[in-house]
Amino acid sequence: MAQPVLAHPSAPRSSRSLHPAADRASAPRADRPAPRPSRPSGPPVQPWATSPDSTPRERVHVEVTGPADAGPVRGTEVVVASAAFDDVALLRSAARADTVRIRFSAALPTTGAVRALVAVLEGHLLAVGRRREDVRLVLEVETVVARDEADATRRRSWLAHVEAFAGASWAPSASWVVAPPERVLADGAALAREVGVDVVALALVGPSQGHAEALRAAALAA
Repeated sequence: MAQPVLAHPSAPRSSRSLHPAADRASAPRADRPAPRPSRPSGPPVQPWATSPDSTPRERVHVEVTGPADAGPVRGTEVVVASAAFDDVALLRSAARADTVRIRFSAALPTTGAVRALVAVLEGHLLAVGRRREDVRLVLEVETVVARDEADATRRRSWLAHVEAFAGASWAPSASWVVAPPERVLADGAALAREVGVDVVALALVGPSQGHAEALRAAALAA
């Protein structure tokens, strides 16, 4: 990792100003309050994320995936991890598939890009004489299970910090699900509604895989 570069201290300025008029204009006056210091920007917040008191909306199917789930796929599945708007062959294959699995990537970095892709896929479905419900659209999203709300905030801040220093071309902090156990499924479902897919597949990252069994049971019971 690149070492931080420390700026050299500037030379001491003369106590006599070269621009007294400008100094008087910018100086605080007794008849007007001094400006409040700006607050530091907080950690990134997913616009689709729920809050602890959110009202449940229409049901969206949630799956929990992991290494043990890499089994045979039923029917025809096409994976799309790019914008693919000019990839006619891929779009036609997706329009004829049973399942289309969409993944965030540098070429498909935001929920807006995924929504646009879903709209294009729907157009290709109509072009081949199929209905929207004939294809199962699945959004696969990396998921981190935090201990609580404060831990989730810290983890999102850490992701944003890594993105800034790595010069990433897309922002996982804005597309990953990072939430405490009681909110993971709700946030995943909210993300699915945001982009217009049928299913959100939560791909648990690292130690979060230890929550797979409990989350699967909760998803089935929902």
